[in-house]
Order: sequence, then structure tokens, then C-alpha cells
Amino acid sequence: LQEDVSATYKSSHSAALGAAGTRGNTKIYVTAEWFDAIDRYDVLETEPFVSQTEGDTLLNEATHAAEAVFNAGIGLEQILNPKVRFYGAFRSDASSFIPYDGRQVSFSTWDIYHLSAGSGFTIGRFALTLGVSYSFGENSVTQPFDPNDLEATTFNPVDTRDVKYQRFKVLAGLNVGLD
Repeated sequence: LQEDVSATYKSSHSAALGAAGTRGNTKIYVTAEWFDAIDRYDVLETEPFVSQTEGDTLLNEATHAAEAVFNAGIGLEQILNPKVRFYGAFRSDASSFIPYDGRQVSFSTWDIYHLSAGSGFTIGRFALTLGVSYSFGENSVTQPFDPNDLEATTFNPVDTRDVKYQRFKVLAGLNVGLD
């Protein structure tokens, strides 16, 4: 137990830019965002302590760092008629994770990409929107310990595993005009 531990969390500088344009019945939306790198620093300022099981002096380390990342997206809106619209989009969500042997507060290590499509319908005072979204990504992660080694007392990385990320979403929205 350590009392009065000071904590610091840093956010990176960032910049974003977006634009939209129309050509006939088609609208195009684009966006880009950049996040600056953050040098590694201690999130918690703790003191070393002696392990109760091994007697070793340990650090209660919690660090953070980030590499610079760039994300972009594009969206399309096709107006079929005043009551029907179709939508489609793609965007990236890059991870700023920097591999590190110690303990760190970052855990999302993969870049994720998002595809979406949908349509909107207006019926009287009701506006109904229906859509689907698919997100995907993959990365290799370190396995922190061997679950079959019953003698292991510390977390020593033993292997890497390939992780695949997938998410499907079904979206629905309803707006009701009250005028």
C-alpha cells in the first residue's frame, strides 16, 4: 500500500480537417486527423517495494507513450429522391501503441478499419435510418505467462499470439417530427 501517489496523464497534440462537397445527387465527405507522439513517462510515481512471495524488490510501474498516428475517412450520401437516401463510409482507427517490456496503461495494439452502409427513408413525419457496420483488424500480442506452468510465480512473456478483431453492428434510428 502506498499513499499520496501522484498521477499524471498526458494527451497528445492533435489536428483534424474535414470537408464536404456535392455533385448532383451525391454528397462526399472526407476527414483526416493526426495525433502527435508522446514520449514515455510514468503515469504513477510509486516507490519500489519488496514482493511478499519472492522477496524481490519490484517496481509498481505504470507508463504511457504513444507514436504519432494518422486517421482518415470518406463517406458518400446518394440522394435517390427527396424521401430515400443511401449511405456508405470507410474510416481508419490507427493505434498509437508502442511495444514495451514493462507495464503500461495502453492496451489497444491493433489498427481497426470500419466499413458502413445504410439507407434513410422519410415517410410523412417519420425519418427511419437503417444501417450495418463491419469493423476489423489484427495484430500479434504477447502472451504474459504460460497457464500450464504451475510453478510460475511471475509474469514473464512466453509467446506471441495472433489476435483478430471483428465487430458487426446493426443500426436503426427513428426521428419523429413534432411540428
